[in-house]
Amino acid sequence: MLESVLEAFVVLLSPEHLMFLSLGVLLGLVVGIFPGLGGIAGLSLLLPFLYGMDQVSALATLIGLVAVIPTSATFTSILMGIPGSSSSQATVLDGFALAKKGEASRALGAAFSASLFGGLFGAIVLTFFIQIARPVILVFGSAELFMLAVFGLTMVGSLSGKSLVSCVNSFL
Repeated sequence: MLESVLEAFVVLLSPEHLMFLSLGVLLGLVVGIFPGLGGIAGLSLLLPFLYGMDQVSALATLIGLVAVIPTSATFTSILMGIPGSSSSQATVLDGFALAKKGEASRALGAAFSASLFGGLFGAIVLTFFIQIARPVILVFGSAELFMLAVFGLTMVGSLSGKSLVSCVNSFL
């Protein structure tokens, strides 16, 4: 496994792939700043341009795009109080209040630091635990995925309050 990770880093660190990764990061920053445009919209806008590219360059561009969209969405949520994506909705609560007090740089710094450390920690944990989770993931079929979706909808419905009507509506 470690050999595959090192080989992927060597391929990704070539100048051509670093250029496409940087292009994806820049596009992700632009897409993430606009409220309402998230990761799926960014991928949908970029996908037609990736058909003629080789697979590694296209994947590097997509990784760069998707990795920074949640981070760049914090600009609008902190500075304007408009969540740019679903991942930055909680940032509006504290970040916009700090921005109104004149401490926007402090809020942006905290958000970017949390994004950096969370992203690095998540990538490291995912890299080392994917071999453990792989057999469990491969066992999941259609029935298990359906039950997982029903469980998720049930949890959302149970958290929607005491009204049975709103619970059923959120489940449907």
